[in-house]
Amino acid sequence: MEDGSSSTTLWTITRAEWDGHVRRTTRFMRGVMMASPLLMVLSTPLVIVVVLLRNIAGRSFSALGWTDLIPSPLGALFIAAYFGLTLWQTIHGVRRARSALLILPRVWEYEGCVCPTCMTECAPRTSDGFAPACKHSISRDDQLTLIAIWEAHARKDVATAGRLFA
Repeated sequence: MEDGSSSTTLWTITRAEWDGHVRRTTRFMRGVMMASPLLMVLSTPLVIVVVLLRNIAGRSFSALGWTDLIPSPLGALFIAAYFGLTLWQTIHGVRRARSALLILPRVWEYEGCVCPTCMTECAPRTSDGFAPACKHSISRDDQLTLIAIWEAHARKDVATAGRLFA
């Protein structure tokens, strides 16, 4: 067919609609990749101010209250946990955005057989016809559901995508 879809695929949207979705998502993901580290850096002073205010409220308004940044082992644990979690979320978000940027343009070529969770192509069938599944139990046998999920994403139909993926 001239719109980029073939008669053998099961897609109900055209290739042009899918490519438009990929372009919009790519722009958004690039923004996420830039904003995540920036938000981590910008939130650091806020956490320090909160710890300082807690320190001041727990003691008198003396010079000791302003200079003692970590008032207790529990405060130190809180700060370490906060920065550890924030760093992990930043790295995880950038990695997911990067993997989505790499795989989304190829979803159409893989005939929809891409796991929406791990963003990897489903393994090819073995010689005896068995379809190996990824760690999320998604295989090429789920092609109809996967195509419906990707089409729902392209149409911004979050309710349908969530219902199909559950």
